[in-house]
Amino acid sequence: MIEGGSRIQRLRKDRELSQADLANKAGISQAAISRIENSDELPSDIRVLSKLARVLGVALEDLTDGTSVELQDPRPAGDGFWAFCPNPFCEKNQISRSTTDQVAVKYLTYRQYPAEEFVNINFCPGCGTDLIKECAECKRRIDNAYAKYCTRCGSKVTNRPTKEEWKKIEQLLPPKPAPAPASPMADDDIPF
Repeated sequence: MIEGGSRIQRLRKDRELSQADLANKAGISQAAISRIENSDELPSDIRVLSKLARVLGVALEDLTDGTSVELQDPRPAGDGFWAFCPNPFCEKNQISRSTTDQVAVKYLTYRQYPAEEFVNINFCPGCGTDLIKECAECKRRIDNAYAKYCTRCGSKVTNRPTKEEWKKIEQLLPPKPAPAPASPMADDDIPF
């Protein structure tokens, strides 16, 4: 059996990825990849393992190669947490144009989960995107539905849609219909 980080390093090299490539695609630092690959033990944070497994194209169980991993929840337990898919193109979210020509994304994927499921709930079942379930800055769990900003540090909960995604959304949605031209009045309808 290949130990800890050596397995991740072998999988990365088999896919012809540099540490920087893997780090960028997984959304973690290159220094973290280096530490993981040089360690005899896998990281205990399920979020890191899940991201690596997704990028490397293997099941989480295959990544650990049967090694028992004590998964740790990085947040204390509570009443529960909210999570949502930040992908505006997810089939479960909705993009629309209002009658005032405003384009909007409705994150219909917001859902509340029990606190004990925090380490198990990671990906959108509709599109596979990493779910947003905590503030990227301070790691506070999302504690209410449709939160746009963190209640602890005030950071935006998600940076999506990106500028490029907004452009694509604009292209996907039909333009606001032009108002119908006023019908000309008949001669006998002209008020005198």
